[in-house]
Amino acid sequence: MKYRIAIKAHWVSSWFLKLLSKPVAVVGHAEHPLTWSEPTEIEIEQDAPVRIGVGVRYFGRGKLLGVSVTELPAR
Repeated sequence: MKYRIAIKAHWVSSWFLKLLSKPVAVVGHAEHPLTWSEPTEIEIEQDAPVRIGVGVRYFGRGKLLGVSVTELPAR
């Protein structure tokens, strides 16, 4: 099943985030790069519940920050 993930920054900090950070989606234990300007489709095998998180890395490296996680139930 394909999921479309779009990341949007708060208007106050969006200029700063878009300039200095790279968004990342975490599906299970795998990371997928996202873009600020358009949604990204990610294929997810969903035989069991899966956790999806989205966060940012400043300068494209280091620890993933601001991760917001949601658990999707199995089909």
